[in-house]
Amino acid sequence: MPGCHVQPEQMFNLIFGYNDRYSETGSDLGPAAGPYDAVLGDVDPNEVWVINTIWGLNNTRGCVIRLRFKMGADDHIVAAITTTAAGQTATWNGAVVMEEGDFVHVTFVNSLLNDDLYWGALGYKMVLTQ
Repeated sequence: MPGCHVQPEQMFNLIFGYNDRYSETGSDLGPAAGPYDAVLGDVDPNEVWVINTIWGLNNTRGCVIRLRFKMGADDHIVAAITTTAAGQTATWNGAVVMEEGDFVHVTFVNSLLNDDLYWGALGYKMVLTQ
């Protein structure tokens, strides 16, 4: 940009400073039958998180999997995989910016007793500057 020493790709970083990678995984190898909602950590104060990937896997049998964001009072389903085969990963890729109190969750709609469930999310954290 003429007269400006900041490159366009650096503009976003003037408001939000990169802080760290975000990577969280979990598993439950013996859940009760019925819907299972795996909740990942919520966004820290004074940060925003950019989530790029959410995934869920039932390694025991086919399953309906919903990949979701809870943002304020709103629940956003970004992928509702009708049925995956046993061992098939349900994945969403994109970019969602989340703020303090928001979180990711993966719902295994029709899991059965003792299914092997795995889930996770990837992205990066940015600090809000004053």
